[in-house]
Amino acid sequence: MTAADPTLTSLALHLARLSAGELDLRAELGRLCEALPPALGVAAALVMVTEPSDEEPTVAASDAQAGWMGAAQRRAGTGPLPAVIRSGRPLHTPDLTRLGPPELAAVAAETGRASSVVVPLRTASAGFGALQLLGDARRPVQPRDLDAARTVLEVLVARLVDVRALRVLAVPRPRPPVTVDPGDVATTVLPVAPPPRHGAEERGGRRRAEAARAAIPAPRRSEPRHRRDDAEQVAAHPSPGAARHVR
Repeated sequence: MTAADPTLTSLALHLARLSAGELDLRAELGRLCEALPPALGVAAALVMVTEPSDEEPTVAASDAQAGWMGAAQRRAGTGPLPAVIRSGRPLHTPDLTRLGPPELAAVAAETGRASSVVVPLRTASAGFGALQLLGDARRPVQPRDLDAARTVLEVLVARLVDVRALRVLAVPRPRPPVTVDPGDVATTVLPVAPPPRHGAEERGGRRRAEAARAAIPAPRRSEPRHRRDDAEQVAAHPSPGAARHVR
């Protein structure tokens, strides 16, 4: 990145300071697309991110007309953006009106943004999307136009890597089923209860129970307590008539 691009330098620093949890993907992609055309001198910019994305895929653009071109490519699944996402290689298209899909070609002819340069957003092992620059008849885009934006794009890819890793960690993983080895289970053999006795055995058991109850001596009946207390009171306090008879 050159010193003549203070806007892109500021944007790269802003993206570098963001954590994965703080990154608003759509907002930051929109900010990038708005900053690129004036900094690079091109007509428009748009980006398509396939992962991580809340939609399939996320498209952001510098203006409404560029947004139409991105939406046309997303719906058709063809065009420079999807082609670069699949191949992982940059692509320069001098005239979209002749080489693009019908809907994209119609929008390019209507807006006058016919030239395109697309670069992939990827690491050595994973792809995340692609960035497209659009040019018009006065200023067609060239592959070298992306040189001044390489640093900010590298920072963007680093943030996309972090966001994808965070989302993978946030997804709950199902627990594997618990398997028990029968050899590890301790078992105890319980005694079997004897079956109930019937017939002669049952009658014999009742006779033995009755004989045992008959052998127990019955408790002796004692004189009521209140009668003994009355007799003791009479002996201790004789009546006056009884006392005169003694004399």
